[in-house]
Amino acid sequence: MDRKVSINKVDKMIKACKDETKESVSFQIDGEEIIVSVKSFLSPGEEYGCVNSIVDAVFIDGEYTPEAYQSSVLMNFIAYYTNLKVEIGLDRLYMLTYGSNVMGQLMSCVNPSQWNHICESAQKKIAYRVETDINMQKKKIDELMQNIDAITATLTTLTDEFKDVDTNALVGAINNIATLDNSKIIEIVAANQEKQGV
Repeated sequence: MDRKVSINKVDKMIKACKDETKESVSFQIDGEEIIVSVKSFLSPGEEYGCVNSIVDAVFIDGEYTPEAYQSSVLMNFIAYYTNLKVEIGLDRLYMLTYGSNVMGQLMSCVNPSQWNHICESAQKKIAYRVETDINMQKKKIDELMQNIDAITATLTTLTDEFKDVDTNALVGAINNIATLDNSKIIEIVAANQEKQGV
């Protein structure tokens, strides 16, 4: 095995071969120069934040909303890569993206490998979360079905227990019990338990 390259040498390689961390895109409009700063790449923390922010925006009130994906991706691109205000709103965002070539010019400044990785990670995380939600719903349905089965079995057992009982006599007994005061009911139960040796 060849000797390991030291961390100092790795740092030298990074410094020598490093891409610029920011680029500026200039727009000349009516004699005014508008400069937008664009990061070439994000730090690991920013990358994780961007992925999570994309994912969170497509779950509205806990429900997956696929139509929100593209606007979430674009808005997070602006938030994490540029110095544009994120309060631009959807209409302006769509005009920057689809009604002009502004977003294309800004996106051409970023590292495509990282940007593709962010989008793929967001899609995988969304798929995982949707699958997890489906599994949780299936589990709840299974538990509900088990409860229904248990209730059905209990009702069947009760029905079998009372199949030979005279319904009119049972209703009469229940009505008689309803008219007794609590002390009389306790006295009857205690006497019955004494007879059974309980």
